[in-house]
Amino acid sequence: MLPALFLFEWTKDQRFKELYLKNVEHLYEVWKYHEESGAWYWEYKQDERVIAFIGSGHGYFGNAFPLLKGGRSSLSRAKRAYS
Repeated sequence: MLPALFLFEWTKDQRFKELYLKNVEHLYEVWKYHEESGAWYWEYKQDERVIAFIGSGHGYFGNAFPLLKGGRSSLSRAKRAYS
């Protein structure tokens, strides 16, 4: 995600922007809410396993930071997809 965003910022090539935004949509699709803990987390399928990521490593730097770095582009895309 971040490489696509950085390449778009550097080159202004729309292909990189679309790649980044496609990943934004995917992150929102796999974002789940855990009722018992009251926390949001990301769920990934790896081989036959389902892995939940939360916390500073995968939760923030792997997912939230790229969304925040993308700013309005990522937020407006997500809003359109999930309104």
